Amino acid sequence: MKQKSNFNYFMALWIGELVSLVGNGLSSFALSIYVYQQTGEATHLSLLTLFSFLPSVLLTPIAGGLADRFNRRVLMLIGDSLSAVGLIFIYFHIQNGTSSFTIIVIGVTISSIFSSLLEPAYRATITEILTPDEFSKASGLVQLAGAAKFLFAPLLAGILLQFMSIEKILLIDISTFFVTVASILYVMRAKKTTEKKEQHEEPFLLSLKNGWDYMMKKQGIIALILAMTIVSFSMGFLQTLIKPLLLSSLNVAQVGTFESFAAVGMLVSSLAIGLTKRKWQLQQTLGKALLFSGLAISLLGVNFPIVFLGLAAFCFFSFLPFINMSADVLLRSNVDEAFQGRVWGITGLVSQFGFVISYAISGPLADYLFIPIFATNGILAPSLGKIFGVGNSRGIGFLFFITGILLSCTGVYFSKSSKINLLSKNADVIRDQAVEAEMNESFSESELS
Repeated sequence: MKQKSNFNYFMALWIGELVSLVGNGLSSFALSIYVYQQTGEATHLSLLTLFSFLPSVLLTPIAGGLADRFNRRVLMLIGDSLSAVGLIFIYFHIQNGTSSFTIIVIGVTISSIFSSLLEPAYRATITEILTPDEFSKASGLVQLAGAAKFLFAPLLAGILLQFMSIEKILLIDISTFFVTVASILYVMRAKKTTEKKEQHEEPFLLSLKNGWDYMMKKQGIIALILAMTIVSFSMGFLQTLIKPLLLSSLNVAQVGTFESFAAVGMLVSSLAIGLTKRKWQLQQTLGKALLFSGLAISLLGVNFPIVFLGLAAFCFFSFLPFINMSADVLLRSNVDEAFQGRVWGITGLVSQFGFVISYAISGPLADYLFIPIFATNGILAPSLGKIFGVGNSRGIGFLFFITGILLSCTGVYFSKSSKINLLSKNADVIRDQAVEAEMNESFSESELS
């Protein structure tokens, strides 16, 4: 049976995650600009993003199994500590003048391998220390930390790169390790809400299989993962290609400002979710947010003035927290706590493979297909070029348009999905039971006093 909420421990964990994400955002932005300026190709940028992400995705199911088997807070501590090794590797090579694209890829891959331990353990710990009626609030705050990565990091990195070397920015990211470790050590004082009775009773591979079988029986979760895979696929294109698109007409500092302004939308929405205990209509929230976020990406691809593109990006980021909150609460409420780590791990592997696919294909598609056909003499320049523009990477804009339409269609479909509707109703029941139990407990305590 769940104990009382430990929201103060969640807040400590959240602060550590916030600092870590901002530091990671600084180094990610700086490295991506560094690589693009060195190579001048979107393909190299997409490969860098792919290798910084793929190892973490592939290892997530194993990390999820470990999170259900061992102390989740210790796993977070190990993952965060060792992920700094890759950044230190890159730092010393740049410092010594021996850096190359291969060296940077090796470094980000090392960081990604150890970072894989963090996500399932982090998400399962949130379920472990909070009560169901706090899930949406916690999800909003988690989205707020993610917003800070996109809001503050590009702006700061864009400014810092004007008068600070990339080595110093890497050192800033490495130093955030101390804050994150301190927060995890504090959270280790929190009492666990459940005991893992099956911790060592079954072989590790069998426990992973049992987690997969458990998830396969819940068809609504499979549908939800499919929706999140499409979201990840769309986000991957945006993350990889927005810088090449903007750098065709803006400088580095202006690109950082653009990305930070867009992320203000994520900040506002995350605050709205995190500061309320509203009972969300999860299926409708998910469907509408998918629909409108897709429309925003589509508009981002049209050849409008930069101010309008900034507003489109702002709108996209403002809908993203509602997508993530809905999916987070639907999954968290419909999975037994004993399976949380494994299900989050498998969910991460499958859904985030959308990122992997888009990271792998976005650069080559842009460089060798869409940019040429929207060039001055490209085959689509006389027709679609009137809408999406000609030259200056406008083929990337057309890619954004296609991606946005896919995301909007996903929203229309899942707003009417009976499987998602079943998950939503079950989440409502669980939340109402938690609220009722909390009220009864408060009433009993008042009587005793």
